[in-house]
Amino acid sequence: MTLDGPPPAEYVRDPWAHGAAIGLDPDAPVLLLGTSLTAMDVAIALRHHGHRGTVYALSRHGRSPQRHAPYTPRPLTALPNDFASPRGALRWIRRELAAGAEWRATIDSLRPHTAAIWRSWSLPQRATFVRHARNLWDVHRHRAAPEVHAEMQVLRGRLVKMRASGDAIEVTYEPHGALTVARVFNCTGPACDYARIDLPLVVQLRRAGLLTPDPLRLGVETADDGRLLDTHGHPVPGLYTLGPLRRPSLWESTAIPEIRSQAAALARELAR
Repeated sequence: MTLDGPPPAEYVRDPWAHGAAIGLDPDAPVLLLGTSLTAMDVAIALRHHGHRGTVYALSRHGRSPQRHAPYTPRPLTALPNDFASPRGALRWIRRELAAGAEWRATIDSLRPHTAAIWRSWSLPQRATFVRHARNLWDVHRHRAAPEVHAEMQVLRGRLVKMRASGDAIEVTYEPHGALTVARVFNCTGPACDYARIDLPLVVQLRRAGLLTPDPLRLGVETADDGRLLDTHGHPVPGLYTLGPLRRPSLWESTAIPEIRSQAAALARELAR
C-alpha cells in the first residue's frame, strides 16, 4: 500500500480506540480493511452507534466467516492416517462432505485434535497450510451469526493506495477498484510477527533473548506448559503466556474454550 503523505486523518488504525466513530456522518459509506470476525464486530458496533451508511469490507480473498447454524455433532474419536499432511487432511474433509456429512459438524469434529495434528506436521507442511489453506480454514472454523453478514458488502482485492480528499478518503484497490469513503477502519487484527512488533516489553524481551518469534510469524515459541522459549530453545523460568501467542505450538489458540483450558492448566501449574 502507498500513501500520498501521512495517513489520512479519517484512517483509524485501531478500530477499538475510544472515539473511533465520533464525528462520522451516519449516512456516509465506510471501509473496513479485512473481513474477519474483527471486521464483523466493528460493523455491528457501527450500527449500534447509529451508522446507516454502506459498510464495505475489503480482503484479498473476498471471503468472510461462514454462518452459524444448528447441526448434529459427530465426534471424531480417532484420527485417520490422512492427517499426516495438510493435503491428506484436505482430502479427508472433502471425502466426508462428498459422503453427505454436514460441514460444520465435520470441521468441529477436528477441534479437539487440531493441536495434535499441527504438532505432527513438519515446518514446511505447516508453512504450506498457512500459505494455501489458512484463510479457508479460518472462515469455516470461526463463524458468525447469520444477521451479521447483512451488515457488510464484501469486496475482493488488495489495497494499494489511500489519499485524503477533503473530509473523505479515496481508496484504490486491485484489481480495478476505487472507492471514496468517509472513514477507513483497519480490521486486520492484532499484529503477530513478534520479530517486528515494537512494543517496549516485547522489544526488551527479544533483545534479552527471552522471547523467540516463530519462523511462520504466528506468535512466539513456547514450551508445552506455556513458558516462553529463549533463543536457545530453553524454557524461561517464571515467564508464561497463553492465547494467540501460543499459536505456533498449538495452532488452535484464539477461541475462548481453548484459552480457558490453557488458563486452568496455568493456574494449576502456578499453584503447584
